[in-house]
Amino acid sequence: MLLLGLGGLFGAAGIYAAHQDRLVEHLQGAHLFMTPALSYSGAGYALTQVGILIVFAEIGWLLSLWKGVRLK
Repeated sequence: MLLLGLGGLFGAAGIYAAHQDRLVEHLQGAHLFMTPALSYSGAGYALTQVGILIVFAEIGWLLSLWKGVRLK
């Protein structure tokens, strides 16, 4: 239960980090000069990137679970 809570917390933090880094606009090919995440310190920006990585890892894990259930 604790891991589920931590996973949800990390997921929410990663979604917020993706919003701060304007990830959707980057994926759409928009030309951006400055994002709010770039104004953070080096450690803060690194944590932002780690949060985004964790969100994609969680999405991949959930999709693999869904695929496993679907194949049975």
